[in-house]
Amino acid sequence: MVDILIETRDQFGEIIREHIKANKIVNKDERVYFYKKDKEEGFIKSSPLQTEISRNGEIVSHLIIKLGEKTDFLYKNPYLNKRFLIECESYKYSEEAVEFSYTLYDKEIVLNRLKVRIFEKRGI
Repeated sequence: MVDILIETRDQFGEIIREHIKANKIVNKDERVYFYKKDKEEGFIKSSPLQTEISRNGEIVSHLIIKLGEKTDFLYKNPYLNKRFLIECESYKYSEEAVEFSYTLYDKEIVLNRLKVRIFEKRGI
């Protein structure tokens, strides 16, 4: 088990830090973290080309972050079941972390701009 920290900052200045314990699998240039937390399970799969994040629980979401591309983003919770678009503007993958920024769209309307950093936290 490894400790993962996901830090997200949006265009409004809100910062969210989420800590999860996960099982880690490394295949060549790809890292995959599988986790179960409370009533949720999911995975984070990162490589030099893209990151895929999937959650399944009270919130169901699936997104693929790929530099320079707009991708479909599914988001479901008890009050909403909707598809959005995300466009990745920056993407940096290293052994220590994956960092990316993206814009969230509802059709052509910009809803938010986010910066995300996902890394293994040492010594928690």
